[in-house]
Amino acid sequence: MNRDLLGAFVRACRSNGAHLFEVTADGVTTKVTVAGGHVTSVEESGAGEPLGRVLVRKQLLTQEQYIDVLERMTEALATGEPLRFGEVAVGLGYVTEEQTRRALTEQIRGRAMRMLARRAPTWTSRELDASRDASRDVVLSFEALVFDALRLTDDDVKRDVVLADLDGRALAASWSIEEIDARFELTPEESLAARKALSGTRLVRELLDDRAEEVDAHALVAALVLTGAAVPRDRASEPLPMDAASAPRKTRAVPPPLPAWATIDAERAKDAMARTVSRGTMTAVAVADVERRLRAEQSFQRGKGLLRQGRSREALVELARAASLEPASAEFRLYARWTERAESGEALTPEDAVQLEELAAEAIAVSPSLAFGHFVRGELARARRDEEGARRHLRHALRLEPGLFASERAIR
Repeated sequence: MNRDLLGAFVRACRSNGAHLFEVTADGVTTKVTVAGGHVTSVEESGAGEPLGRVLVRKQLLTQEQYIDVLERMTEALATGEPLRFGEVAVGLGYVTEEQTRRALTEQIRGRAMRMLARRAPTWTSRELDASRDASRDVVLSFEALVFDALRLTDDDVKRDVVLADLDGRALAASWSIEEIDARFELTPEESLAARKALSGTRLVRELLDDRAEEVDAHALVAALVLTGAAVPRDRASEPLPMDAASAPRKTRAVPPPLPAWATIDAERAKDAMARTVSRGTMTAVAVADVERRLRAEQSFQRGKGLLRQGRSREALVELARAASLEPASAEFRLYARWTERAESGEALTPEDAVQLEELAAEAIAVSPSLAFGHFVRGELARARRDEEGARRHLRHALRLEPGLFASERAIR
């Protein structure tokens, strides 16, 4: 996360105009439009998180259903008619149209969060004129995106970015607490923590020592300061007055769904799955490329499912197939290599450790929310007896994916 880039976004959000940012980091270019104080569009050059994975992560789709949808898409593609994942999932009755639309919103949020969480970005920005096409705009709170992006980074990164300068200071609110609740889309627990943080009576280091599982205190404090919602000050002897400092919000604010252009045409998907059609406008090369990526994702998901069942030898076959079909995916290669090492039963060599560390770092750089990457780095730290590093990475992996350790015991 880069403080200068955040500052540029904050200034754009506070202006009355519209701005287009083009941000490049870790080989991924993201185009972000800011208008009316909100993020209104996000386009990413990388593959990003597939919609199916978003639905699985939200527990709206099972992994088996995810694989089934991918298989149906592959079959339809072979006949020449590419289908959208959401249309097939709705057509099969696995999810509703509303659930799919909200997952699409989450997918767009994920692109922005990953862009903000990456390190060492380069960027350009330009002002857009009033004639720009706003028909495809969404409305996403920039402050909430910053908060979510900070959740993706481990505590050491947050401390390096902003918190180290605040160790002996307290905080005071720049906005009303009601505005903070809304802009950051705080849960009730986070809203209460924000009130404590902005009371002025507790030093930042005391706030960060609070290990409440419901609140990422490092992310909350850093987000408040980086967006200008809070400013450092000396400790107050009495709680500072705050506007609208009544009871916290009872529910977390829900981002608005996508506009009408994101309509899910499930009937079209049903028709396509029920008939054989001639090859459409896609070239044979394009069809083969999409089919390869679909089959790679299928193998990857099957491999993860087998790992959860403790069938690591069979899982390795599927994971290795995924990595060979999509060699550009550091995530696929990391899973395959880690499982291969665990399945061999041999001691980890220094060469293996270096390779796995590099793979994990590459995968995390592309996708900062990849809990498995932090899991691997934590296990590697533990192997070299770096207990603090192991705790930090494993704690962060658990924060990103609470069920991760239970599902990955078979890999160890």
